[in-house]
Amino acid sequence: MESTNNFTLNFASRQELLGATKWAKFLAIMGFIFSGLIVVMAFSIGNILENAPNFSGGQIPPIPSSGLSVIYLILGLVYFVPSWFLFQFARRTKLALINDVEANLTEGIANLRRCFKFMGILTIIMLALYMLIVIAVVIGALVGGSMF
Repeated sequence: MESTNNFTLNFASRQELLGATKWAKFLAIMGFIFSGLIVVMAFSIGNILENAPNFSGGQIPPIPSSGLSVIYLILGLVYFVPSWFLFQFARRTKLALINDVEANLTEGIANLRRCFKFMGILTIIMLALYMLIVIAVVIGALVGGSMF
């Protein structure tokens, strides 16, 4: 349904949004950098684990590095996605405010919504995993003997 109301942003609102776009861009770029570091770590973890026993006196049990590499790659991708949405919010919103293009503002805010939605879903997933871990620990403690 198309609205006939014309919505305008006053000067203070524009300034606040421009300030938000600067911080969003900074956080997005930092997210890209950390995502890249996580991916580099994914490809380095095998070498690190091979040399770990040399540094610890051989007390670290062998860990399959290919599994950890996959986990690190997934973490890098998971960290990249909200950074991308945040970057697109910053870019599109700044363009909208500079050029007075409402479509860019709409797309910019849609990207902010996508970022929040992704982070919200990820939070729900993590809370569910934590609950499963707590339940598994409690069951393991009860089956394995006393809890304390």
